[in-house]
Amino acid sequence: EAAAEKAAARRGVLLALPGWAYLTLFFALPLVIVLVYSFASRSSTGLTRLSDWNLSSYKRLWDPLVGEIALRSVTLAVATTLICLVVSYPFAYYIAPRRPLVRNILLVLVMIPFWSNFLVRTYAWRVILGSDGPVSQLSQALGGEPIRLLFTNTAVLIGLVYGFLPFMVLPLYAALERMDWRLVDAARDLY
Repeated sequence: EAAAEKAAARRGVLLALPGWAYLTLFFALPLVIVLVYSFASRSSTGLTRLSDWNLSSYKRLWDPLVGEIALRSVTLAVATTLICLVVSYPFAYYIAPRRPLVRNILLVLVMIPFWSNFLVRTYAWRVILGSDGPVSQLSQALGGEPIRLLFTNTAVLIGLVYGFLPFMVLPLYAALERMDWRLVDAARDLY
């Protein structure tokens, strides 16, 4: 019996070995390389010198510019999350109780952005939000001035929401689909 347990343990280790190798090669090793390079110094030409180790990169963390960038990043992340939640929850709630045909069509519409490259979609937003793009042209047609949205926090927020919206809709839909809809009917009866 002990020999069978050892054989099963060896078999489990052998089965996990490709996964461990993959994680080590493509996750742990790059992180170690980044950590080593974070202690390196730069030459006057911009090349990285691994022979002269210092903490200058970590001293820059307290630079006010780095703090401003971190604050802007956190603000955009929180705004993106809230906007995605406000838009995705009602949509997922609408999809969940539908008939299978309607539900599948709506889910395909959510997944259509995944069918194209993220870089192509980003460039499409660059064209749409550009100073000669459709948004600016519509503003001019309505008698306004050209709108400069590109390279602003608003454009970044639009791109982030567009990119992450399906990642909010699909898990919410999966959770709402398993919900017992009789409880919703009972809640409506009880106001």
